[in-house]
Amino acid sequence: MEAADIIEGERVLVANVTKGHRMETYAVPGKRGSGIVETSGSMSHLAKVGDVVCIVTFTMTENPDEIKKIDLNLHGKNNRLE
Repeated sequence: MEAADIIEGERVLVANVTKGHRMETYAVPGKRGSGIVETSGSMSHLAKVGDVVCIVTFTMTENPDEIKKIDLNLHGKNNRLE
């Protein structure tokens, strides 16, 4: 979450590329450095281990110059930054 500049409780859209599902939820931190991206509750029915997902955040501002774009690619077995 830190590398992506996502804060605890922030609204996120999770797009499951593997299955074509989209879900809107909020960010909850897990164990730092674990590489785990996890869904819980009813959302857990829409994503399973091994699915490819994109996580999208939103910014509302009156000053577009304040918006920063961060693109991260996590690949491989342990979701490591590349």
